[in-house]
Amino acid sequence: FSKDLESILPKLLVFLGKSTPAGEGHRAVTHNTGIARRLAEALEFVLLFDQAKMLRPEVQNDFAFYRRALSKHTHDHELTVRDDDASFISLFLANPVPMLQTIAKAVSTAHADYPDVSKVLAGFANVMVGLLKTGAFDASDRTNVLLLRAMVGSALIYDHTEPAGVFDKTSPVYILSISKLLTTDFDTRFPSLKRE
Repeated sequence: FSKDLESILPKLLVFLGKSTPAGEGHRAVTHNTGIARRLAEALEFVLLFDQAKMLRPEVQNDFAFYRRALSKHTHDHELTVRDDDASFISLFLANPVPMLQTIAKAVSTAHADYPDVSKVLAGFANVMVGLLKTGAFDASDRTNVLLLRAMVGSALIYDHTEPAGVFDKTSPVYILSISKLLTTDFDTRFPSLKRE
């Protein structure tokens, strides 16, 4: 999945950036709702994958055991995971947030070629904040969870992409609103949602 997302996610961001005038990342999201929805779902997957990996630290040790056992069966041509793939997976799992790191690197590469990618990420995060603060969906609606994860994911990737980061005063991301929404306002705005 990481290799697919690594190639698709930057393309989505570049497409969104090219579909609107420069510097108007929020308009890219509001005018391309279908693509924005897919981007939100991809960011949600990235965060859920990394959450699952962090909650299961034994995965890395289990895979190391598998690799040791794999070396004893080099003559078996029916193995589902080859040694080269096993090396890639091992390096991938060594990172505490492997999926986010992979996506952040891909987006940083796209950012070098197309600088408006960061504006799209900022606009995306800000649109998510706006939808959540205005209560665009019922408080118990599953869409709110998607918006929350997409908001956090886009802010994290922005932080990895821009040298100054998301907490810089010149950052276009409404990080104070995001922080407040996730901390003090969460229980009152989303009483039926449990913190994950």
